[in-house]
Amino acid sequence: MIAVATLNSKIYSCLVGALKGRDVNFIFKSPYETIPLSVRVVITTKDEAKYIKHHTILTCSEKNIEKTVDEAVNIVKGLSGKIFDEIVVGIDPGKTIGFAVVGEGIVLEASTYTSFKEVFQALIRICQTLNPKKILVKVGLGGCFDENFKIWMEKIKEKLLKKFGIEVKILFVDEKNTTTVAKKRRIKRKERDKVSAVEIALRK
Repeated sequence: MIAVATLNSKIYSCLVGALKGRDVNFIFKSPYETIPLSVRVVITTKDEAKYIKHHTILTCSEKNIEKTVDEAVNIVKGLSGKIFDEIVVGIDPGKTIGFAVVGEGIVLEASTYTSFKEVFQALIRICQTLNPKKILVKVGLGGCFDENFKIWMEKIKEKLLKKFGIEVKILFVDEKNTTTVAKKRRIKRKERDKVSAVEIALRK
């Protein structure tokens, strides 16, 4: 479990928003409160860290929220320092873009984004934090698929290779029934794009 321990309302809001896109449990505590033994890592600010008594504390600012959350999640899942030969990214195109990251069968992240730019930034963050040797990007081909998305993905492939030297393979897959799976599980509408992205990433 992760504890968010800050009285900085802006950073708190950003941390909670980032954590909701990850498959982990988290709680909120004041920096002055006792941290439960079940907590594996505490996220706070640099100024508030001195008030917290815990074996694993990560500090963040408004500039590195996502990176800090990634590090915390990796610690909780026992993936800190782990090197992945390959990770799989599932993308469900649409007005809201579902985005999921899977490594060795483990769902590392499930999020939604509203623009190509946000997806590209997420891919860069994944490259920086997980440092995989290869990335397999599976893009769902469905009713909301835009041909421009395909062109854009090819450009991203080139940029990631040039920037990180990471081999990126793009596979366009049939996303049939991914939404149906989410509905059967009674997943809330706003969460369905995340579930669909995970299904796309795991699809053979």
